[in-house]
Amino acid sequence: NAAQIIACFLQHLCVTHGFDPRGFTLPYTKSLIASRLGMELESFSRTLPKLRDLGILVKGKEVSFTDINSAQAFCCGHCSV
Repeated sequence: NAAQIIACFLQHLCVTHGFDPRGFTLPYTKSLIASRLGMELESFSRTLPKLRDLGILVKGKEVSFTDINSAQAFCCGHCSV
C-alpha cells in the first residue's frame, strides 16, 4: 500500500544518504518523490499523516523516525534497509 511504499522509501533515503533517523530534511521535492514512487502528489500527501501511527513524522520537508522499531516492522524488508 502507499504508506508502506513511502515508509520504505524514507528508510532507504535515510540509510543511503547517512541521515540521522531522529531528523533529516528531504533532499527532493515531494512531487519528485511521489512521481518516483509512481503515485499522484495528492495521494502521497494524503498518506503522510498515516505514517505518524507507524513511527514516522513528516512536517513539511522534515522527517523524523519517532519509533524506528515500528517503522522497520511495517516495511517489507525487500529494500537495502
